[in-house]
Amino acid sequence: MSKLQALEQPQDICAEEHSPSSTYKHTLPLSDDLALDLAEVFGVLADSTRLKIITLLIGGESCVCEIADKLGLKQSTVSHQLRLLRAMRLVKYRKTGRTVYYQLCDDHVVNLIQQTLNHLLESEADDEEEHESSREDRYQS
Repeated sequence: MSKLQALEQPQDICAEEHSPSSTYKHTLPLSDDLALDLAEVFGVLADSTRLKIITLLIGGESCVCEIADKLGLKQSTVSHQLRLLRAMRLVKYRKTGRTVYYQLCDDHVVNLIQQTLNHLLESEADDEEEHESSREDRYQS
């Protein structure tokens, strides 16, 4: 199923009434400030160049010139992106002489990327199964 088809499908409607305490007992209530902070982090992660940098840093610490070389980018571009990632506390750095080395701040960043990739891969597999199933239905009719 394409993303457009998914958007065109009717929305599920629940006919049952739920009390707020039973409906939301497994989620954290987000304050407005926390919701804005979370949206800001996801906004920073919404850039493909920054995601490439993060996935490169999952493999370990790298300096700006190594990152630029491996991704085929200018060092100034990489430095700018790293500055944004550092501001969101997604990466940290250390200096050795004039060289600056970057690494991910913690395993939360790795887990977030890995969980998202797992979600995407599972969604693709589900889409393929659904596509195969609908194709079989057409041929059986």
